[in-house]
Amino acid sequence: MPMLSPLLRTEVRRLPCRHARMRILVAGIGTVEPALGLELESGGHLIQRLVPANAAGILALEDTFDALVVRLQSPAGTSQDESLQLLVELRQRGLAVPILAVCSQNVHTMTGSLDCGADEFIVYPPRSDELQARLTVAQRRARGRPSSVMVHGDVRLDRNACLVTVAGRPVPLQAREFMLLAHMLEHRGQLRSRTQLQEKLYEQDRDIDSNAIEVHVHNLRRKLGKELIRTVHGQGYVIDDFS
Repeated sequence: MPMLSPLLRTEVRRLPCRHARMRILVAGIGTVEPALGLELESGGHLIQRLVPANAAGILALEDTFDALVVRLQSPAGTSQDESLQLLVELRQRGLAVPILAVCSQNVHTMTGSLDCGADEFIVYPPRSDELQARLTVAQRRARGRPSSVMVHGDVRLDRNACLVTVAGRPVPLQAREFMLLAHMLEHRGQLRSRTQLQEKLYEQDRDIDSNAIEVHVHNLRRKLGKELIRTVHGQGYVIDDFS
């Protein structure tokens, strides 16, 4: 395919955007090159910039954007792994929007961005058409990814991160406590009998204490709040659905 002349390429960029208009946060570890936002604006998107990028700042703006484009460029004196850690922290803290990582031409950084939570990556400096294509792919992947996060009042459970928080504070749970909480949150408003919970947590293992479920429920109440799980005497337990 013949290369477009600079003049023709400029004219192509002025064509109406064939993609859905998005609100995009362009964030940078260190700096954000103005050209990065301009490329996206030329595609008809609304751009907001944030420098320097940090998890708290991005999460504070979460409700204002549909996708995150993050420039992984470590400031002097820091390692590239430190910039990748931002992606890990964002996913652990529940950021669900598509993330496109803009990386240096480094295999560790490119593959690491995907391992750390990005939906797609692109090498800097990006071409306008490739930038839009990668962003579209990131959107598709995010739409097809089932939500790993369940929220009930102040309690938030993230399966992917194996993390439970209460009002933003991490609460350590044992493995079966985590499984029990996840199962009951999935079935909010539905009564779960002791037998159902025992089969879910222990499957075919019959060598368990007769009061194991009661112990797990007691521990969850102690750690997450006594009102979270309600006992229906003689029948089982329920997390009431007040949504």
